[in-house]
Amino acid sequence: MKSSYIENRLDIVFKTLCGVIKPKRIIEFGILDGYSLKTFIESTNECDIIACDLFDEFPYNAADWDEINTKYGDHASIYKSDFYNSMGIINDDSVDIIHIDIANDADVFKFGIENYLPKIKKGGVLVFEGGSKERDEVYWMKDYDKPKINPFLETIKGDYNITIIEDFPSLTIIKK
Repeated sequence: MKSSYIENRLDIVFKTLCGVIKPKRIIEFGILDGYSLKTFIESTNECDIIACDLFDEFPYNAADWDEINTKYGDHASIYKSDFYNSMGIINDDSVDIIHIDIANDADVFKFGIENYLPKIKKGGVLVFEGGSKERDEVYWMKDYDKPKINPFLETIKGDYNITIIEDFPSLTIIKK
C-alpha cells in the first residue's frame, strides 16, 4: 500500500482522533490506496464515512476506482468528486473529521480552512497532510513552484487552534 504516512505510523493519529472524537461522520479527500480510509473504517463504529477522489482524472499518482470500491465500498461511500466543488453539498456543523490529502500546498490549506472548517462540528477537526517545513521541501513542491504551507500557517496561527505532527510527511490538525 502506498502512503507517505506509513513510515511514521501516522495511522496512530487517525486512530487517536477517532477514539477521542467518536465521529459520526468523516469526509476524506484524496484516497490513493486507502491507508487513512482503512484506518478510519477500522477505528469507528456506526460512522458515515465519505471518501472522495478524482481517480483517473488526476494526472499523477491516482487512486484506482475499482480497487478502492472493492476494498472499502462496503464500509464507506466512495465518490469521484472534486475537492474544490464539493463544499456546497455538505452542511455546516455536520462533520466530525475532514481529512484532506490531495497534493496539498498553501492554496489547498487556505481553501480548506475557508470552505471546509465551517462544515466541522464544535470539537471536530480538519486534518491536512503536510504543514511542516520539511514537507514544504518535497521535490514536486519545488519543481512546480507550489506555495509553501508552513509560512502560510505562521500567518494564521493566532486565529486557529493548529497542531503540526511529525516533520515528514506531517499532519496539520485544526480543531474547531
